[in-house]
Amino acid sequence: MLESIQRVERLASCVQGVLIQQMCAKVLTLNMVALSGLRKFETKNSSFSEIKIDWKSKEKEDLRSPYFKHLSSIVIDGMDGAKELTWLLFAPNLKHLEVIRSGSLEEIIKKEKGTSISNVHPDMTVPFAKLQFLTLRGLPELKRIFSNPQAFPIPEKYSCQKTAQSYPKLPRRVSETRT
Repeated sequence: MLESIQRVERLASCVQGVLIQQMCAKVLTLNMVALSGLRKFETKNSSFSEIKIDWKSKEKEDLRSPYFKHLSSIVIDGMDGAKELTWLLFAPNLKHLEVIRSGSLEEIIKKEKGTSISNVHPDMTVPFAKLQFLTLRGLPELKRIFSNPQAFPIPEKYSCQKTAQSYPKLPRRVSETRT
């Protein structure tokens, strides 16, 4: 269904929220041009080994700076398969991020992928610069959020339930506010 909507870019650009529930696919592709108006993305009880971002347009010129500029809220609940969420770099205005019950997730931003994206898009700034609310829970394999914990912005509210042997590395002030 999402693929069908994304094919009609004028229709898809009106979509402000997407909820994907109980879907199994090897790869989930989100078209940045088609979903340019997206404000909230949520996936529940789904299985994807990867979430890919496509910024090619079928109806108009491709984007020069490919971002989900309106995307401010992402909830990932019960996602199996994916080991990282580096695609979140394409949401520079993200304010609310919840990642829960996603047992295979090892990193939020994978260093190697993040570096290669930054090389292609040098205007990309610090990830999560506007983040206000972060919840990480039920992530037994999570090792790190971002390769440089000191560059990670400090959200207003932070909740991390200890499920692995240790918390992921975070800046000191964030580490002190765990709940």
